Parts: sequence; C-alpha cells; structure tokens
Amino acid sequence: PVYLVDTTAIRPRFTLSEVVVYGERNPVSHDASVYEISQARLQNLNVRNARESMEYVPGIYFSKTFRNESTFRLRGFEQRQISVFLNGIPVSAPYNGVIDVSQLTGADLHSVRVSRGSSSMLYGGNSLGGSVNLITAPPEQGMSGSVRLERSDHGRTFGTVNLSGGTDRFRVSASGSYDDADAFRLPSAYDPTLNEDGEERENSAYTKKHAGLKFHYLINSSHKVGIHYNLTRNRYNVPPNAVSSWARYWQFPLWQKQMMSLNSEHVFASGVRLRTVIYEDRYKNKLRSFDDDTYSSQNRGYAFDSVYDDYTRGINLYPKFRILSAGYTEGALTYKKDVHREGPSFGDYGVYSTGMWIAGIEQDFNISNRLNMVIGINGNYLVPTQAEDLQLRDPLTQMNGRMGVEYQVNKGVSGYVTISRKSRFPTLKELYSSRLGRNIPNPELESETSLQAEVGGKYIRNRIQLSASVYKSAVSDLIGNVVVGEGKSQLQNINSASLAGGEIGIQYRTASHSVYLNYAYLDAVNTSDDRPSQHLEYRPVHRMNGLFHIRLFQSIDLDAEASYTADQYFQNSDTGDWERLNDIFLVNLKADYRIFEKTRLYIGFDNLLDRAYFSEYGVPMPGREMTLGMKYGF
Repeated sequence: PVYLVDTTAIRPRFTLSEVVVYGERNPVSHDASVYEISQARLQNLNVRNARESMEYVPGIYFSKTFRNESTFRLRGFEQRQISVFLNGIPVSAPYNGVIDVSQLTGADLHSVRVSRGSSSMLYGGNSLGGSVNLITAPPEQGMSGSVRLERSDHGRTFGTVNLSGGTDRFRVSASGSYDDADAFRLPSAYDPTLNEDGEERENSAYTKKHAGLKFHYLINSSHKVGIHYNLTRNRYNVPPNAVSSWARYWQFPLWQKQMMSLNSEHVFASGVRLRTVIYEDRYKNKLRSFDDDTYSSQNRGYAFDSVYDDYTRGINLYPKFRILSAGYTEGALTYKKDVHREGPSFGDYGVYSTGMWIAGIEQDFNISNRLNMVIGINGNYLVPTQAEDLQLRDPLTQMNGRMGVEYQVNKGVSGYVTISRKSRFPTLKELYSSRLGRNIPNPELESETSLQAEVGGKYIRNRIQLSASVYKSAVSDLIGNVVVGEGKSQLQNINSASLAGGEIGIQYRTASHSVYLNYAYLDAVNTSDDRPSQHLEYRPVHRMNGLFHIRLFQSIDLDAEASYTADQYFQNSDTGDWERLNDIFLVNLKADYRIFEKTRLYIGFDNLLDRAYFSEYGVPMPGREMTLGMKYGF
C-alpha cells in the first residue's frame, strides 16, 4: 500500500470535488510542498474521522483542547490561519474560523491533500499557513459497496456503509457512518488529579452520525454536473480540565453541519475550461454549561445555554486556459457570505456577518525541459455587513503573491525554491466578541500577514524516495490579547513570530512491505516587543513519525505506526507560568486477515504501550485500546 505520496509528481484525475483543477501542469505550479494521503492508505489506516487521516503528515501536529476539540498546527501556524475544504467547500465555522475535523467522519474519504507553506494563490485569502483538502469518493460506474463494523474494549462502536453505482452518464453514491462511546479509559499508570480520579474519563461520552449523497451526470463529453449533500449530526460532552481549579462542566447536546453543493466542469470550443462550485454550509450547535460535575443544574453565574445557528453561502469559479505558449493560466473568482447567529436559544439571536470576494491568477512557464516556474497573485476584499449593535468597520483589502521555480537535475532528482506573501482576515469572533463581558470588541483589527520562503528537493530511484525541505516564515500583525484595565482585555495587532524549520521524508516500498519515516524540526519564536516568553504554545520542536507495513502469505497484513513528539511549551492557565509539556511516544499495531476475497477481519491496538500523557494542559488522553473489526466489499 501507498502510505503518503508527495504529489509534486502526481496529476490526479478530475472528480468534481477538487478545490483547484489539476491537469497537464508543471510540478512546481501545483504545490511544492503538497502531501497526499491516498485512498489505499486511508483504508489501511482504518481512519474513523478526518483527523486520523492527517496525523502522520510531516509538519502537522494535532492536540485535544480543553473544549474537547481536535485542532492542528501546520509548520507552527494555528488552524485558524489554515483553510480547510471539503469537496471544494470551505468548512471553517463562520464565527471563529476553525472546524474540529475529528467531528467529520471518514466513512467515504477518497483522498486528503495537505498544502504547506507557499500554497497556490487560487486557494484565496485566509490560507496564511497553507490549506487542507478533504475529498470524498466519487460515484463509480457499475454497482459497488462496502461495509465496516468494529467494537473496542473501551465500549466504542463504529460502523460505515458505502454504496455506489450507475451508467456511463449517470452515477450516484450514498454513505453513512455511526460512531458512539459512553466513555474512554485512561492509562493504568494515570495518577488521580484534582478533577479526574482515573479509570474512565469523566464526561467523555459522544455520538457521531453522518450521511452523504452524490449525483453525477455527464451531459456530454464537454460538460459534467454533480450534486453533493453531507449531513453530520453529533453530540458530545466536554471532560473537565483534569488539573485546573477553573474546571468547566460543559456538554454539547447538538453539533450539526449540513453541506449542499452544485459542482460542474465545462470545456468550451476555445479550449477554455471552467469549474464551478455553488454551495451552502449550515453549522448549528448548542452548548450547555452546568454548575458542577452532576450536570443537573444551571444556577451559578458561569452556567448558561448558548446556541450557534450559522451559515455560509458562496460560489467558486475556476477557469483554466492557455494564452501563452509557455504554459497554462489558471484563475479563481469566489464570493462567500458568512453569517453568525448566537443567542441563549434558537430564534433569539444576535447577528454578525461578512462578505468576502477573492480573485486570483497563476501562470505556468515552461522555460525548458528541466526548468519550470510559476507566478501567482490574488486580491481579497472583506466587507463587514452586520454586527448587531456594534460599529461596522471599513472594508479590508489584501494583496498576496508567490513565485516558485523548479529545476529537474535528472530523471530522479529535482529541487525547488518558492517565496510568497500571504495574509488572513480577522474572524467575526476576533472583531466582535465580548467573551462574556471580559473583552472589549475591536472592529478595527487588521489582517495578519506572513512572508515565506522555502527550499527543497526530491530524489527518486527504484524503490526509494527521499524528500527534504527547509523554510522560514516571518509573521507580523498577529492578533494578540492586551490587558486594558478594570478586569478587561482587547484583541489587537501587536504580535509577531518567526516560524522556521525543516522536514525530511524517506519512503521504501516493495510488493510485500513498505516503510515511511519522516522528521520535522520547528523553531517557533514569539518575536513580539512585549512578549512574556519567546515560546509559542503547543509547537513541538521535534516530531517524528514511522509507518511500517508487511504482507505475509498473501492474506495477512501487519502494520505498525509510531510517533514521537518533544519539546513543546504552554502557559499554565492557573499560574500564568510557562511550562514544558510531557514528551509523547505512541505506538499502534494492527493485523488484518483476508478470510475471503472481499472480506477482512482485523485487530488493532492504539497506544499499545498504555502511555499516560496530556495532549494539552489538563487534557489526559486514552490508554491502550483494543479494537476488533470486519470489512466487506463488493
């Protein structure tokens, strides 16, 4: 199986789900630092949600927050600075610009592409630190399907169903998944703490349900259309911080995301190609904060009910044409409207909204058989349109650009250099949130910006592939918290940071076994004038991953996954002191046995060594978990 694929040498087929069209393009004009996780690898990893699909990509690091949300950092950039797409739809929550990708089940994921550093200008604004593309499986011709069921010794139940079929011109697919657990068990070595006595994690139950539909129709050889629908309806609890005296007693009885889109591709007589995505993304949740760990009363000052009822509507146009003999020209023109509605109950809202226009263009240049270049620019325009009873700020404008050059030394050796300027608009939350009366809103916030440079190369020979890169990003006008007196604070553009590092990847494959190793080094430094520390929270200096596969007797597959994370710091929310978080070493094992041609049984062990560790301050993670499962395909 293929583990992780460096797509600088890959040109995937069009599936009506891509964010950017990939065709006969030069590798550097794609993305110099793109990693793709293929469908084969997703199946081999037995992923249950989108988070699990990306955990071993070099440069990415996930952590579980005190809100019980899985967020990630990419080369030191926070998730709010990274664009996340699902089938061409930007899926961040309109209010804070972040989506918990662990809430999105992996029932029908087809591939995942992580663009790091100097990513394409066609992704538009708010891709300060890169982008993530989650692509679900397209409908296939003929009848096919799959079923997966599993049960763990923590009491977790997971299942998926996928069906697909059609003719040459019309195809349809349907998918569904269910993931449920009453609690997870902590490691046996976990020592009781202030708010956690060990064994089963307090208030950690969840239920996740997903359904998806796709209809694809080939009008003729030049025109295709598709309709996509996805519904995620979850509930989950938030375990209290295990060590803090400021524990929160929260539950989300509703977390719902509903996405609908009309996708199309057109080829015109002049050779111009056009892709379109028209979409609506609805996000709804309800948070309940209780008095104590009985979760039965709401009488204290910090107890409340809060609901979000948000939506995003938009249209994306991606033309592609050839006006220069040197290479292809690609463009992007997009508009989206973000609306955040918040209140104590559904229907009783304060309303906040913005509109954003994005226009971008990239030009390929085939300078020679060995030398290729790409130049791209984009312009972004943000218009605040509603802010309840607060002042609306003037529109914000961004201009970004990038240039990349790749040189092919010979058939197996290549190198590249990219430079870029990128930016991110402030979110609705950053502009207008009062944080329950503790914050003074600042509608005059400006964009965050970054200057980035990267140098890298790749070596491919027979069964071995090596890749390496070094990069540096100088980030300015970062939005930070400033204490203004009388127990209140305000977000202002006061901070700056330097994010520098390097990554190495080694992959070796044969017909019966494969090894993939990667190492990422990150030097993330707070360079702000009034910084309390040079550290930036939860940016590990060292991160190593290893994926190992061997096939025995043509019917047994053995897989091992290992990761090591070291040297990361956090600010203790109780004392204000900066402290070092525990290093993390994890090993997972899985054995897969093919009993019939289309039927497989498997057993897996997550956190095999039963290591006790914290993902963030006061957030202990599960101990050893054994899973038994079955897959059937037809």
